[in-house]
Amino acid sequence: MAEAALPAHGWPWTLDPLRLAGALSAAAPPLLFGLRPRVSVGLGLYVAFRLELDNAYWAGTSAALYASRT
Repeated sequence: MAEAALPAHGWPWTLDPLRLAGALSAAAPPLLFGLRPRVSVGLGLYVAFRLELDNAYWAGTSAALYASRT
């Protein structure tokens, strides 16, 4: 079997800062879309448990429903 020759620096790919910045800027909206509901549910549950509400899970449920709408 013949092995593929690697470039002189030893990596089959190079890390281009402009491509990396472009990839990060393209990935930011989906990541924020997924992060926003998690943070809002966690904050809602934290406040509900801190206030010792009887049915604290409703705070997380309503935060999840509202965050998924926007």
